[in-house]
Amino acid sequence: MSPETPAAQDLAYERIPEAGLRRDGYRFVIPGIRHLGVSDLPELVGTDAAIATFTATQNALVGGFLDRHLRGVASDFPVSGLAAHPEVIVQDLGWLRERARVELSPSPNSRPS
Repeated sequence: MSPETPAAQDLAYERIPEAGLRRDGYRFVIPGIRHLGVSDLPELVGTDAAIATFTATQNALVGGFLDRHLRGVASDFPVSGLAAHPEVIVQDLGWLRERARVELSPSPNSRPS
């Protein structure tokens, strides 16, 4: 699997009818770290250097996200966090929109109720 491969937990953060449509949906991959989410620091697996990089990246991205989406602070999230951490891979959520579209399409054998 590559860093661009969708994972099961991607759908844990989305309601199927809205999957991939929100402007505040992001998926960041940090090379060298294996874990399901950027907010669960105690469960990380990686080298000491990768975990140190992860911690700095987490502080920048999660802090920027909270400022923008919860505190309503004007920010350029995620631009400045990504500029400070160019190793981060940002995944396109287009696959999630397509999966939701397919799963919400009526099946050929379904009848209106």
